[in-house]
Amino acid sequence: MDIDLSRVKKKKVGKKKEFDLSKILELELGSKELEDSKKQEFYDELGMLLQAGLDIRTSFSILTKEKKAKKIQEFYETVNDRLMGGMSLSEAMNSTGKISSMEYYSIKIGEETGRISEVLNDVAKYYSQKIKWRKQIIGALSYPIMVIVTAMLVILFMVNFIVPLFQDVFKRFSAELPGITKLVLAFSEWMQNNYLYIFLAFAAIFAFYSFNKKKEWYRKYSSHFILKIPLVKDLVLSARISRYCHSMSKMISHQVPILTAIELCSKMTTFYPLQKALEEISKDVEKGALLSASMAKFSFFDLKMISLTKVGEEINQLAGIYEKLSEQYADEFQYKINSINNVLEPTLILVIGGLIALILISMYLPMFQLNNNFM
Repeated sequence: MDIDLSRVKKKKVGKKKEFDLSKILELELGSKELEDSKKQEFYDELGMLLQAGLDIRTSFSILTKEKKAKKIQEFYETVNDRLMGGMSLSEAMNSTGKISSMEYYSIKIGEETGRISEVLNDVAKYYSQKIKWRKQIIGALSYPIMVIVTAMLVILFMVNFIVPLFQDVFKRFSAELPGITKLVLAFSEWMQNNYLYIFLAFAAIFAFYSFNKKKEWYRKYSSHFILKIPLVKDLVLSARISRYCHSMSKMISHQVPILTAIELCSKMTTFYPLQKALEEISKDVEKGALLSASMAKFSFFDLKMISLTKVGEEINQLAGIYEKLSEQYADEFQYKINSINNVLEPTLILVIGGLIALILISMYLPMFQLNNNFM
């Protein structure tokens, strides 16, 4: 597919039709949209019906008759009503506010090029991959999080209920307590005297995060902090770049102009460094710069990605190269998270076991010393 970078703002699709991008790029993304799993199901079903030879309106009439959750049923019925009123599929879906700008633009391209069923299948695969990545992350992090939470609960129980029992016994001792025992007792006493303040502190941190998480300054500093943590940095970069490459691949393969694809990706991502990089890249590309040359200005993109982007531009195979890059970074992410888990799980067990052992030893050590004094 030939792409003229100097004319990407007004690239024609199909015969002689152009798109007004201002409306597309101003769409809100987020909470109003359908869940990813529902989107995947919808695009799978609609794509199969169209491939079977049915037209859009007949397909939607069939889908509308199926019993679904209220929110989903309302979406189907609204789109069906607007299709019957003469709207195109892309406009009918967009009017509900339940889809992203990437979906809207992809479906519109599919309508204009006569590849609507192919586009729907590709969008379904996109959400399938997105769900798969989310499950991988949850699966990889669930065990360490469960271990940490369980350990914290056990330690808090010991410090607040077990240690005070020993404290009453130690008050009868005339001998000096070991330093480690004094430290654990002091911590236990501090916890019991400051329950309210600890709770308020956690509540304040949660409130601060909830209030500021979408603000630009918070996103900027929190993302920069994340990228300074060695192991976490590699995971975040692999995941974000893989998602970016996957989105770019799908949009370019659907004949979305490069500049438009970059702008849509910058709207869809919530990761501040990538979002700002894409905003600057889109300005450079709009002025006629090559995508690879603009990407080279940002450390967020590694040398492999920049080099292959340059190759893709030269041979007009950017969509295929980005698809391969997406797979490579996804595999890289999975390998890294598995490697971290293999080290993290035994380390957590050792650290937590050590803390519990430390508390127990600190409680029994005075008794051992007392016993030795009597012998």
